[in-house]
Amino acid sequence: MSAPAPARIPDAHKSAFWIYGVTAMVMREPLSIFVHDLSTIGPAVPSVQLEGLRVFVVFLFLTSQFLAAGIFFDRVYLEPDSAAQFPHRSYPVDFISRMVELLVAVAAAGAVGIHTHHIGGLAPFTMLVAILLLVQPVWLVLAKIAGYSTVPELIPAARASALAFLLADAAYMSMYVLHFTPGEADAAALTVVIVVISVRLTSLIRSYGHSPTGTRNPEGEIK
Repeated sequence: MSAPAPARIPDAHKSAFWIYGVTAMVMREPLSIFVHDLSTIGPAVPSVQLEGLRVFVVFLFLTSQFLAAGIFFDRVYLEPDSAAQFPHRSYPVDFISRMVELLVAVAAAGAVGIHTHHIGGLAPFTMLVAILLLVQPVWLVLAKIAGYSTVPELIPAARASALAFLLADAAYMSMYVLHFTPGEADAAALTVVIVVISVRLTSLIRSYGHSPTGTRNPEGEIK
């Protein structure tokens, strides 16, 4: 009796070390800003507390983005039967979409220490997070219009991002109408984002763990 073939190592596993490097480079600036302000201004200052929330939001986004991208590309393009499962797909479109999402997250990382406010009291970081939450839903709409076979893979992430956007917007507007400061409204909205993205990340991890190769289930699907 022949020995069973060894399980294929997902490319997401092979890419883990350079992903660590990219994440460390992106997180270096916001962490430096936060640690500097924490040590010089103090943890009791609201702006420093807000920076701590922002750093955590960026970390959650990067973590979920890299994990989701690894699962998506391995399942849609690298598995042996991927062409049969997803006959209508576009690697350039998927690559560019993920790149846009990553670049917006990098821009948000660079805005962690900016506390100026613009239309509606929104800070640059908050506006970038709002854009970031809209990338997945827009990507899903474009995939549906193009008739891509990858639509089922995009639905869980798009649903989570849309939910985070709507709930965070409701939290921000409620605080703004009640005459809380823009910083307090920002903190409320970002807390909502942290909760929703944490749930999404947990779903990704559980889905990954339930799959023989780590990539068989759609993003965020729990079985």
